Amino acid sequence: MALALVVGGNGDHAVSDPVTKKGEPRVSTLNTGDCFTGFLTGVTRMFARRVSCTRPHGGEIGARVTLPPTPYPGDASLTAAGAEQCRTRDAPLLENGRGDEFKTYLDRPDRRAWNLGDHDVVCVLRYPRDMADTLGKRQKFFSDLAPGDCVKLWDGGGNEEIVDCDEKHQVQIYAIIKHHNAAYPTEKEMMYGCSERAVQVFGTHPPDALERWTRPRDDIWMMGQRFVFCLAAARHGSLKHSVMPE
Repeated sequence: MALALVVGGNGDHAVSDPVTKKGEPRVSTLNTGDCFTGFLTGVTRMFARRVSCTRPHGGEIGARVTLPPTPYPGDASLTAAGAEQCRTRDAPLLENGRGDEFKTYLDRPDRRAWNLGDHDVVCVLRYPRDMADTLGKRQKFFSDLAPGDCVKLWDGGGNEEIVDCDEKHQVQIYAIIKHHNAAYPTEKEMMYGCSERAVQVFGTHPPDALERWTRPRDDIWMMGQRFVFCLAAARHGSLKHSVMPE
């Protein structure tokens, strides 16, 4: 897997980039794993518009890292440190069948932003071919799933297809309970476990959705993947938005 690093101009003495550029917001407003289109570069900042990963897009937001709060190191040193962090954090993503080659851009603070306390670097993975190309759909194994993930169709097979929560999806994970013993929890234990987590997550304002719970198949459970997933599902049809509190 080839990985090319591309950066903008030197930010040591530059005026800070605007909040938006030609209507596109900074990539720092996007989340890790978000896909984007409309990519633009500034002096040190990058700009793009979030789109569903199931639609044509030109790249994806990789890792977000926070560099140590040292005196401003200069743009070259800051870029080198950020690039090293990106290579380490994004290695699994880059090796997971995500196209022949990505170009990595670094959204990073200039001197003024750094001195104001902004030490965050966003690793932007851009597909170098036509912007109409669509990257592979995201899949996660049980051990990689996280609360907030929206799953297109839950099958419990170990690799679940994660979709943008604004797309139609069957369930959304609102909590995950890890079990350390080999015995299966009873239906009652799963129900109460997820009900307790629902109160912790949603408080007194639960979403208008059904609560479900599920666990891996017997063979996956015996392999050590002992997770009970607390799921929210639509009362009718599919979910079309996130049910998680802001």
